[in-house]
Amino acid sequence: EFWLYKISAHKNNPARRAETWEALHTKHAPTGLKCILELRGLYVKIGQVMSSRADFIPRQYVDVFSTLQDQAPPYEKERIEGILKESL
Repeated sequence: EFWLYKISAHKNNPARRAETWEALHTKHAPTGLKCILELRGLYVKIGQVMSSRADFIPRQYVDVFSTLQDQAPPYEKERIEGILKESL
C-alpha cells in the first residue's frame, strides 16, 4: 500500500487528504499498541503519556492507547525481583 502516494495525490483536495490521514491513523493505531505491549517498560509509559495528549496526537492513537491507562499488563513478580537483585 502506497500511503505517501495516497496523501500526495490529494494535495489539492484538503477534505480527501484529511480522510486519507484518518484512514491511515485508524489502520495503524492498533499496530502501534501491539508494538508498545511487546516492548513493554518505558514504551508503555510513553504510550500512556501519548494517550493523554489529544492536543497533538491523532485521535485514533489516543483512543487505542488509552487502554494503557488501566489495562496495561503487569510484569511478573519474579522478573521484577530478578531485575532488582541484579541491579543492587
